[in-house]
Amino acid sequence: MGEGPGKYKRTEKHRRLSSLINKKNREAGWQPGSYERTAEHRLAVTLMNRARLREGYKAYAAQKKMARVRSIEFLLTYEEWLDIWKQSGHWHERGHRKGQYVMSRPKDRGPYASWNVKIVTVAVNNLDRLGVKRGPYKKKSIDLNERPTTTR
Repeated sequence: MGEGPGKYKRTEKHRRLSSLINKKNREAGWQPGSYERTAEHRLAVTLMNRARLREGYKAYAAQKKMARVRSIEFLLTYEEWLDIWKQSGHWHERGHRKGQYVMSRPKDRGPYASWNVKIVTVAVNNLDRLGVKRGPYKKKSIDLNERPTTTR
């Protein structure tokens, strides 16, 4: 696979393991496209899939831990969390920097649950958190130094 950030990189150990499995499968008479696979092949696929998912699980665990530290209820299982990210199409663009995507809750209220989260850019999340309305044809600038006006 690719070498970009967030991409799974096969190590030499994985290459050797894959080569060994292919050799064993050829000896056992397995042909590509056949549904019968050896136990070694199934084990290797499982190990490689675990390695690919490790990065995702670490991100899930970190988000869950930060929610607990911030006293926010976190109701997502790893599978639900991963599914939300994969369906968004922004799995490899996750992060907290400008232009990256985060899992957002409306106005930072409620638990992290499948019905209460969406994937948005960091900028949109910050605007939503501050309660700024945004439309498709206009941008509002925020003056953080401006004092709110009070009416009496």
